[in-house]
Amino acid sequence: IRDRINKHENTNQNFLSWKDGRLTFTNQALKSALDQLSKHYKVQFISTNASLDSALFTASFDNLSLEETIENLELIMDVEVFKEEGVYVIVD
Repeated sequence: IRDRINKHENTNQNFLSWKDGRLTFTNQALKSALDQLSKHYKVQFISTNASLDSALFTASFDNLSLEETIENLELIMDVEVFKEEGVYVIVD
């Protein structure tokens, strides 16, 4: 059996965020954006509202600290973020 290398297009615009510190979201469901933010900052984000999870999120963060990103998230989405038992909880 021959070894194969398969080539496919990477559609995740944030796949290099670990390297360049830039995160970009364009009309992305907030739940998906929170998953990417969780991976980037190595923390857990959860929202308390299912309709908030599906809300569309558009923003760019360039080398921001976790605290700065949370402040921007609160302003953009008109939500509050608080830390409870090590988890960042988003409430509207």
